Amino acid sequence: MLVGTLGITGLLAATTARPVPVADEIRTKRLVVVDGQGRDRVLLGEDLFRGIGLRVLDASGTLRVVLGVKHLVGDTPYLALIDQSPGWVRFSVELADDGSPSLELFSPVVRDKPLLDGGGPNVARAQLSLGADGSPVLYLRDQNRTPRVVLGRMNLTVTEIDTSNLREIREIGKLQTPVSSLRIYDHDGKVLFKAP
Repeated sequence: MLVGTLGITGLLAATTARPVPVADEIRTKRLVVVDGQGRDRVLLGEDLFRGIGLRVLDASGTLRVVLGVKHLVGDTPYLALIDQSPGWVRFSVELADDGSPSLELFSPVVRDKPLLDGGGPNVARAQLSLGADGSPVLYLRDQNRTPRVVLGRMNLTVTEIDTSNLREIREIGKLQTPVSSLRIYDHDGKVLFKAP
């Protein structure tokens, strides 16, 4: 009996001491991590609207964090934090095609429903960015996307977007102000103050 017990113990020790094989590579189109209740919590893969990335959901299944490379306009890296209801982006950090960084703070619900449910996007009310030349700019906008205060170099490129596949079609125009400028606008977009 003692010999049998020692033999089983030795056999168990020999089987558990072996290292678990590790794959050199795992290839998949989508990876889903679930919590203890089987609910999706982390998604890694491609999304038609946002591109490739990591999406983190809360316990109710609401998308709360996105880290990825978006296809909407160019292949640019970004991070977005999303409110719980109704699922609006409230904070984002991204790099433009030219490598210039931008940080945006979004207003709460402005449209009747989120973009992915057929509504319009919410408005970036405050944006701090650096131009390709390194010059900083701060934009403060009203709920209609009208710039109200611009501090620094305003360097805007207006583009036309193909809504069927969410890709940039062409550049429509550019607007640029001096590097050290301050512009204050009324609700109609008319200049109230500018220096220089």
